[in-house]
Amino acid sequence: MSFIFSGAQLGTVIGMLLSGVLCDYGFAGGWPSVFYVYGTAGCVWCSVWYVVCYSRPSAHPRISTAELQYIEKSMECSETSAKLTATPWTKTATSLPFWACASAHFASNWGLYTFMTCLPMYMHDVLQFDITENGILSALPYTATWLSISGGGYVADWLIASNRLQTTTVRKLFCAVGLLIPGLFLITIGLLGCNRIFIVSVIVIAVSSEGLSVSGYGVNHLDLAPKYAGTLMGIGNTLATVPGILGPHVVGWLTYHESDRGQWQKVFYITSAIYCFGAAVFVVFGSGELQDWATVQQITGDKGHHKENNSVHRP
Repeated sequence: MSFIFSGAQLGTVIGMLLSGVLCDYGFAGGWPSVFYVYGTAGCVWCSVWYVVCYSRPSAHPRISTAELQYIEKSMECSETSAKLTATPWTKTATSLPFWACASAHFASNWGLYTFMTCLPMYMHDVLQFDITENGILSALPYTATWLSISGGGYVADWLIASNRLQTTTVRKLFCAVGLLIPGLFLITIGLLGCNRIFIVSVIVIAVSSEGLSVSGYGVNHLDLAPKYAGTLMGIGNTLATVPGILGPHVVGWLTYHESDRGQWQKVFYITSAIYCFGAAVFVVFGSGELQDWATVQQITGDKGHHKENNSVHRP
């Protein structure tokens, strides 16, 4: 799951690197070429998705028998033995572990969207980098984030599989580290004056360490309710998209008249406070255990007998 999440960071890296070059040397007057290139890439990707994506593993014409059996056993999604019950909306809406997960996701995305959309402006207005340098330097934090998300997933799985730590402890640890370290480093940016090397280094550390939180909240839906993980992710990700609207507006409101160090420090303080809030909520109310309301009735045999399934098979 963390490896899949890291794809967004890799796309950001390529996008920022290529955007700077297209703005300087692209066709159609420079910056318009960015929209043409990425718009075309989106259409091509969508076409490929429609060809290779299927609703169920068993419906995929190119899946191997071994992979099909592995997925069905791991995720308890055998179509012949399990029947998905209706989503328990009331219990989902009153589940503190779920809302803790959603809060951490919200906090993480606030920093993600704020930096993704506004970091180039900070690099240009405050640190005085030109467009090409801006694209390269703006991509650095996301290169490191791509590595931290992928590596964090492997470390989290190793800690759980080896029984060194409980799942709940691992989720809380990674979420806290992935949100508190960025918050701490963002506060220190104001103490570095105009030293561009130190500031860029701090930004790289802050943004990249945030990737560790994915091994906390990002995969937590599968811990809480494997059968309803898609639904939980849909609700949580909807709420976590709100920072994509509010974050850039807050930055614009603070920097509209003056885009200087003082105003940007206010941006960093707000982001740091939201990081800390998300980490605190998840540490207090988060969980890595299967929730009682997430158990699913399984059909056994042909006589219609039912039994409660409270286990989670982990690969």
